[in-house]
Amino acid sequence: MAAAQSSSKISQLIRRGWIEIPDVMVGLGIGALGLGLAGYGVYKSSKKEVKRPFKDQYIVKRDDDPDAEKYLRFHQNPKY
Repeated sequence: MAAAQSSSKISQLIRRGWIEIPDVMVGLGIGALGLGLAGYGVYKSSKKEVKRPFKDQYIVKRDDDPDAEKYLRFHQNPKY
């Protein structure tokens, strides 16, 4: 019962706002749509892994370093 009352109050508030200040209500709708689209864009860009051809940090390895083989194998067959 309480959920039905709260939803009816919200719908009444939206209707009253649409009647009294329609320009503000349109602005709120456009803003909500923009936030939704921006959130979707951030989600899509965070799911896509981008391997760029440049680096921000460089690692210098000697030939006798045990980890050097791993780096050499990667750079001979990069997965771009």
